[in-house]
Amino acid sequence: MKLRVLFLCATNGLHSPMAEALLGRMDSQHFEAVSAGTSCGRVQLRAFRIVRDQIAQRLRLFVIVHVRQRTLAPGTTFSKAARAPTRLFV
Repeated sequence: MKLRVLFLCATNGLHSPMAEALLGRMDSQHFEAVSAGTSCGRVQLRAFRIVRDQIAQRLRLFVIVHVRQRTLAPGTTFSKAARAPTRLFV
């Protein structure tokens, strides 16, 4: 069974999609990576609850690539501030 991983950042414009692609290229046999953003505008409370209550329950690992997104991750998290996403893999 593949480990499902959510990469979460503010806009889903750079950091989380790049991390999703890197993990997919590195080991798609063992991981199912997805990415999301939280700040393309105002985060709607209903959307927050859907992520927290439904989507988050199916994921086993959250990788938070921006400090502000920590409140969305009820499960196991890994958070590392980095200037560039590639620094997470060095």
